[in-house]
Amino acid sequence: MDEIKLQQIAEALEGLTYAEWSRIRVSVEKKYSPDMGKVQLADTEGLVRLMKLEF
Repeated sequence: MDEIKLQQIAEALEGLTYAEWSRIRVSVEKKYSPDMGKVQLADTEGLVRLMKLEF
């Protein structure tokens, strides 16, 4: 994702409440959910890095 797009997203989210963000997130997830069955994990190294950050 390029810097301009990230800036646009951040500006659009400014001032949102958590409840508003949750509704947006649910809508986006519903839009992508039909394709979720096609998604496969390919980058296990990246997954390990993310898990280490969480734990």
